[in-house]
Amino acid sequence: MKRIVAACFAGLLVLSACGGGDGSSSGSTTIGSSTGGADASGSTTVPTATAIATTAAGGAVATSLVAVASSAAVTTTIAPASTPPRPPKSQPTTTAALVSFSQFSVTLNGACVAPDVSTPVEGPTVQISWKLTGVIPDDVYVAVENVDGPYTTGLPTQGTFELNYPCDGNQHTYYVVAVIGTQKVSKSKKV
Repeated sequence: MKRIVAACFAGLLVLSACGGGDGSSSGSTTIGSSTGGADASGSTTVPTATAIATTAAGGAVATSLVAVASSAAVTTTIAPASTPPRPPKSQPTTTAALVSFSQFSVTLNGACVAPDVSTPVEGPTVQISWKLTGVIPDDVYVAVENVDGPYTTGLPTQGTFELNYPCDGNQHTYYVVAVIGTQKVSKSKKV
């Protein structure tokens, strides 16, 4: 019974050691100890428990409880409560692997006529075809010259889109863009 009381007393000493201290000193300090004594029959018990609080340079307190019962010694160390947990490693996001182009083409149909032709002739068109594989994107759009400037949005993951080609003597870049969240995957061709 006295061993139980001594162990409880030592536990209380450890708990009080964890909550106290101003963290201003470095080294070890004995906070308290408990020893056994004689019971009513006169026999003596020898359990001893000592709580030791160690203050590190950063102010963290580590507490050790040393218990001696009979001739065996047991030491238990309690980690400082102020040690922050390690943050989980972040996983890189790879949108490019989520969707890809299995087919893409831009075809110029027709030719630009000479500027001095007096008879109106229908101008050439550009036909853009694509097929996406992978996850279904939030949006698919066609853009001309600027990948971030949609010409038309809400297109399917596989399709064909046709638009007029400007006969201004310059080449033009046509894009098909798949949008997943804030990420974009695009394919382009200049004609």
